[in-house]
Formats: sequence, structure tokens, C-alpha cells
Amino acid sequence: MTGLHFYKLDLHVHTPASKCYLDKTQTAEQIIQAALDTGLHGIAITDHNNAAWIDQMKAAAADKDLVIFPGVELSLELGHLVAIFDPKSTQKDVEGLLGRLDIKPDEFGRSETVCTKSVYEVVQTIHDRGGLAILAHIDQRKGIFHDNIRHYVKELPTSGLEAQDAKETNSENVVVTERTAINVPASLVKLFNEADYDAVECANGTLPEGFDESHHIKRKPAYYQASDNPDPQEPSKHSAAGIGSRHSWFKLDQLDIEGLRQCFADPEVRIQLMGMHGGIGYSKIIGMKIGPSGFLRNQSFDFHEGLNCLIGGKGVGKSLAIEILRFALDQAPSSDENLLEDHVKKLEKRLEVGNPVEVVYQVADGTQYQIRRIFEGRVSPRSKVTDSRLTCVNLSTMEEYEGDITRLFPILAYSQTEVIKIAEDKNAQLQLMDRFIDTRPTEAEITDIRARLSSNDATLHEAIHARGRLDNCQREIRTLTEQIEAINRSLANPLFDSVKTVEKKKEAFEAKISYVDELIEKVREWQI
Repeated sequence: MTGLHFYKLDLHVHTPASKCYLDKTQTAEQIIQAALDTGLHGIAITDHNNAAWIDQMKAAAADKDLVIFPGVELSLELGHLVAIFDPKSTQKDVEGLLGRLDIKPDEFGRSETVCTKSVYEVVQTIHDRGGLAILAHIDQRKGIFHDNIRHYVKELPTSGLEAQDAKETNSENVVVTERTAINVPASLVKLFNEADYDAVECANGTLPEGFDESHHIKRKPAYYQASDNPDPQEPSKHSAAGIGSRHSWFKLDQLDIEGLRQCFADPEVRIQLMGMHGGIGYSKIIGMKIGPSGFLRNQSFDFHEGLNCLIGGKGVGKSLAIEILRFALDQAPSSDENLLEDHVKKLEKRLEVGNPVEVVYQVADGTQYQIRRIFEGRVSPRSKVTDSRLTCVNLSTMEEYEGDITRLFPILAYSQTEVIKIAEDKNAQLQLMDRFIDTRPTEAEITDIRARLSSNDATLHEAIHARGRLDNCQREIRTLTEQIEAINRSLANPLFDSVKTVEKKKEAFEAKISYVDELIEKVREWQI
């Protein structure tokens, strides 16, 4: 199955042809195997000002599943630049480039050999010979950006709000009043904006600080990661152990120079850096199989992960395949009466009652599901509503999925006639665009707001009634308070004071009588 696929590539690899290679006894076969062991699909041989090992590397990889891009790493006055050529190119092709750049054979392989031509001239020469020009490891030593920007100390403001915002404090709470800033010379800005290089290599996986519009660099080039295969123990030397330690994924049709060129032209879609590939997946249809009857009986469709085209003459079943696919995935057919009737008729006459359709679908996390749906005809002779039996199985767990198929496998599928009608109807176009918007989060938020409004409404209703009861209680309190005050005023009459005095005398007299009665009782007890 042809089409675009992601390939893991390391486009900056050295061999013993470079003077700074650690182990000169390593063979081309060992280097090839090291690349295969890291899962690489291709490498670029980019020795320092040398092409001596290109042919033997290609020979060692001839029967292996590894593509060799011939190339070279050039040392320029400003820094290093990598040239990459098509896999069909040879050692002589790269040596021809070196000769054209006035690098002599006795200087081959030495990183200290410097090509005196300008970056503009070198890039043009590489392009004239069919290659790609990449500015190597611009964020590291010998990189054209890294080695040519200027750092200077910038004093921070010492007073006012600006100073407060600018202060930086270390772990000991000591205020730092200076910091390092970057100055990009105008000649370097001009080079990065105007030179016709194809891409830049960024070891750290991002354009370096200062490579931005705030420093007047308006061009954002394609960038990728490559290893430069440093030895793990001696990073200043190259070795097979470092191959693939940094790499990138390139989405290509074929592993050739034109494929790379297209990747550099569309990097956001076609280039993924380390850690990006496979991290964010997407749903896709793997394949569809029609049952043993009907117009497309026993037909199997294997889908590519990217663009798929059904090509054929009129009446061979292209639109029918789309209708069967949307039926299998339980997509609601068109609301247009004529289109709906056409959909049902195709299922009746071309799929046929009792004929199963199987679709394998993969969701974003890589889990695959098998959907099997059997058409069972109309619910009544003239009805546009159909019956069917549908099952969906998780192929990882072999458990049946009983949820909403259309939520798990959202697709947009239209017949040719339906596409024409949508193109003619502005309202249909708006409805089509609306289908690309996932309204579920908004609907959930609306549902939550409605629930809270309902709760608030009930609370308000209770509060209104409580306010009425509170008003009645306050009115009753005021009435009782007034009555108590009236009683108190009545009790303030002198007559009531006299009564109170008499009551006190009565209480005292009764107490005395009670005392005398107790004495009499005691005397009687003694007589007995």
C-alpha cells in the first residue's frame, strides 16, 4: 500500500573517514548494524569535508533495510553546513562538490579545513548539483548561529515597578541586578532571512534563543534533530554508539531527496522531532470487508493512514462503497428525502438484506475495534427507516463495546450527489461546518448551568416564602412588644405599688404564723 509514511532518520552521521572518529577499526557493516539496532530507516553520511566512505557504506547497506543518503559536512568560516544528496548519488558526486568548493583531496576528512566561499555561494553550488543545504547544529559549537551571536550584560532597572518586575532572586535571596542578553549582528540576520538554505539542524529540538522576530529574524525555517553520532564516553569524538541518539521522523512517500525536500517545505505536517512521533495519535479506518452477496460481494478495502482515493469508471461501485461504509459506522444518512431514499435503495439492491459489513477502526490511542453490521431491510415497505444488527468488539480485550458508535468513531461521509447538493445550498454548507465542531463540552456546560439555575430558582422560591413568613413574625413581635409595654405602663399605677407592699406584709405575717405553728407542734411532742 503506497502513500506517505513516517520514517525515522538520522541525517548527520560520521564514519572513520572523519579524522575525529574515535575507533578507526570500525567497519561499514558495524556502522550499518548500529543504525539498524536503533530502528533507523535511513542515515546521511556526512563526514567532515570528505566522501571517502560513501560507496562502501552504500554497499554494506545494499541488502539491508536502511537507506543511505550521501552527503558531507562542510566547514565554513561562519560554521558548519551539511549537504545531502539523493541515495542514487555516489562518492564521486560528493567529491565533485568538494572540488567545486576548492577543497583539495589532501584536506579531505579534516574539520579544521575551511571553505572560504560564502554561505550563499555554497548553498547555490549544492543546489546546482541537486542537493539540499542544511545549516548544521546551529544551537551548538561550530553552528552558524551559536558561534556568531554576541552576548552582553544588560543592566536591570534599579527603581520603580519595572525594577520590581525585572528582579531575579537566587536560593539565598540575593537580588541579581544583571543578566545576559543576545545581540544578533545584522549580517547574520540577513543570512538567516535571505540565504536559500533548505533547513536547519537543532540538536536541542527547538530554534535557539534569539532566533526570532524580536531579533529581526523573520524567516522560520524547517528544523530537525540529528545525532552527529558523538561517542557516549568521549562526546568530542564520533562513534557508531552515538548513531540515532538524536533523530527525527520524516513523512515521505519514498526515501529520496525529493521526499526530504517536500518535508522541508511542509515541516509542521511532515517532520516530527524526538518524543513527538506516536505521542498524539488520531482515529482512522483500517479496512472494510463486504459479505458474500450483493454488488461488492467479498470485496476488501485496505485504507492508508493518510489520503485514500477510489478510482474507477462509472457504475463500478465507488459511491456504493461510501454508502456501505457510512452504514457500517452507523452514521445518520442525509436528512434530504430524496438522498435518504437513494441511500436505502442502495442498501436494498446493492448490499442486500442479510449481507454483513465488517469495518476495522483504530482510535487515537491505537486500540482497534471491529464493527459488524447486517442490513435487515426497511421496517415497513414504504418506510425510509431500516433495521439492522450491529456489534462492535474491542480487538485488544475481545469485549463487546455497547456504547454510541458514532461518538467513538466520528466520520463525515457523503455521496457524490450529496456533495453537489451541499455545494448548492449555503445552509447545508453551514451545517457541514458545524459538524466539525465538537459541541459536547459546551452542551455539558449548558446542562450544568441549567441545573444550577434550577437549584437557584428553588432557593429563591424558598427565600421569597421565608421572607413572607419573616415579615409576619416581625409584625407579631412588634404587636406583642407594644402589648407588653402597655402592661408595664399599667403596672406603674400607685395602687399597684400599695398592693405590692401589702403582699409583702402578708408574706411576712404568714411566715411568722408558720413559725408559731411549728413551735406548738414541738411542745406537743415533748408533752407526750
